[in-house]
Amino acid sequence: MKQKLEELMECCVQYFEQHSFSIPRIDRYKYLWKKKLIPFMADQSILNFDASVGEEYIRSMAVGIITPYERDIIRSIHVLSEFQEKGTISKRHCKPFKLELCGPVGLIMERFILHLESLRRSKHTICGHRLYLKRLLTYLESKEVQIIEDIKETYVITFLSTATNNKIGVISSVRLFLRYLRAPLKTLYFSLILFSVIFSVIFL
Repeated sequence: MKQKLEELMECCVQYFEQHSFSIPRIDRYKYLWKKKLIPFMADQSILNFDASVGEEYIRSMAVGIITPYERDIIRSIHVLSEFQEKGTISKRHCKPFKLELCGPVGLIMERFILHLESLRRSKHTICGHRLYLKRLLTYLESKEVQIIEDIKETYVITFLSTATNNKIGVISSVRLFLRYLRAPLKTLYFSLILFSVIFSVIFL
């Protein structure tokens, strides 16, 4: 089944992220696809990708002794082909790692993840929430947020407005996290932030 390369790449990257594959490896594949495969397909006037296109590109490399760089290129092509065929990527290509949620705010995020596990949410769902909360945590750290009470409505709204990959998933994770905060802290403040997040979804 042939498919537009950009669409396949985006779906593949989302799979990586949702299954907690390492960010350096994801960035490496994205770089190789853009620098190697996209120009090749453009030169050959190939509009859509399938495994045969990938194999044609590998043959065009005409390599003798394969260098580590060339091995990475070949692996990046096989990853795309496997994902297109099966909808999954075997662990021999990439090794998952756990995204750590550190600091006082990260600790509360970890408690939220444990709460979701107690509700028997699927591993896939929990990995997605961890990924999006890690992005939120990184953003909050850039704003020098040290404790949960330092979170401002403007920070949350700005973070959501700049989300690019899987915005619906990001919004869902942030909304659930704020709802979780509202219960134990019993404050009007987080209720207002939650309301603002829900309201802003219409305009994002």
